[in-house]
Amino acid sequence: MLSDGVDIRYESWMTGIKRKLTGNADHFPDANARIQYVQSRAEGQAFRHMAPRLNEESPDPYKDYGDILAHMKTVFSNPNHAAEARAKYQRLTMKPRDQFTGFLADFMELANEANIHVDNRKVDLYEKLPPLLQSQMLGDSCEDGVSFETFKDRCIRRSHAIALVQQSKITTATGRGRSNPVSSSTGVGSSSSNTKVKTENPTSSTYVPMSATERATLMKEGRCFGCKEHGHMTRDCPKNTSKPTAAPTVATTQPVVNLTALEDPAVDNSGKARA
Repeated sequence: MLSDGVDIRYESWMTGIKRKLTGNADHFPDANARIQYVQSRAEGQAFRHMAPRLNEESPDPYKDYGDILAHMKTVFSNPNHAAEARAKYQRLTMKPRDQFTGFLADFMELANEANIHVDNRKVDLYEKLPPLLQSQMLGDSCEDGVSFETFKDRCIRRSHAIALVQQSKITTATGRGRSNPVSSSTGVGSSSSNTKVKTENPTSSTYVPMSATERATLMKEGRCFGCKEHGHMTRDCPKNTSKPTAAPTVATTQPVVNLTALEDPAVDNSGKARA
């Protein structure tokens, strides 16, 4: 559809119209049918330019589709189009990360619009390739027996091969860069600031610190510091029959008390022998 002559240029639109009407001439037997078809392929600005002359009462109506093409050429054809296309053609290069098929479409379009001779397109295409693709196409570019069409097709295949290799390298590098979960032997939440643990008094695995008043009361009444019953001392407590085990507990600020020493009359409360 011809609209403003930008997205679809007049020259391309005109070529399509002529091919359609020539190739399917039996579908458009008279001038009216041809005019209707061309009208259906216009919109926006293009249709607004056509509309006044599509009316049968117009002082200068279209007689055939050739009149429409000539009219649209005066509106949308750029007299400097070939020169502008040549300048774009000369500046065109393929970047290393560009897709070759998209670049080739631009190359062919500009080559046609700039009227670049077919014999020159092979060398021009080679010079516009990125270095890696150029290095792989050097032999073909110098081979006289390789036509432009063959050279173009080989460029397509080799550009695809390069893209696959590069994608494989990216995937491999990404996989190597992923960090694996590291399991800590100290368990979840362990750190250097964790509470330190120490081995409790081996004489009892259930030792609970008691106050000085409680100790004095037990000593006065002759009771065991462990089970708090009469008739024996802590070291002979019948309820402490299990073997001593090292039980990790949270360190406290209170000192470990020697229960046996406290029960010995010959030792004072501070653990020193009485004079």
